[in-house]
Amino acid sequence: MSDRRQIADEIWQAHKHWTGDRKFALRTICKHITGRDDMSSWRYQIMQHTDDNGDPYMAVHEFYTLHDGKEGFTERPVPIEADSVKDLRMALLDILRDLERHGVRDAKTGAPIQPAGSEDH
Repeated sequence: MSDRRQIADEIWQAHKHWTGDRKFALRTICKHITGRDDMSSWRYQIMQHTDDNGDPYMAVHEFYTLHDGKEGFTERPVPIEADSVKDLRMALLDILRDLERHGVRDAKTGAPIQPAGSEDH
C-alpha cells in the first residue's frame, strides 16, 4: 500500500463523514498530497480485489487525476449513497458509463486488467 493512497483514503473517510461533500474531500486530498488546491478530474473506477479465500470480487472506487497527470484512487471501495432516487440513479448511470469507458483495474497495483468496453467471460 502506498503512503499517498493510505493518506488519501484516510482523508476521504474523515471528510465523507464530516461534510458529505465529495468534491471538497477530493480537493483536500489533492492539497494534502501536492500542496496545491486543484484537481484535474475524478471518476468512478471498478477495481478487482481478492478476498481472504483468494476469490476475486469487484468494487466501486473513486479515481482521480491530479494537475500534474498523476493518478490515484481510494484504497477502499466507496459507498453508493444518495439523497434521492433520482440522485442514486444518476450515480449508478455514471458508474456504468465509467466502467464502459475505463474497464477494470487491479486494486493492489492500479493496473488495467479488463479493457474498457470488454465483456466479462
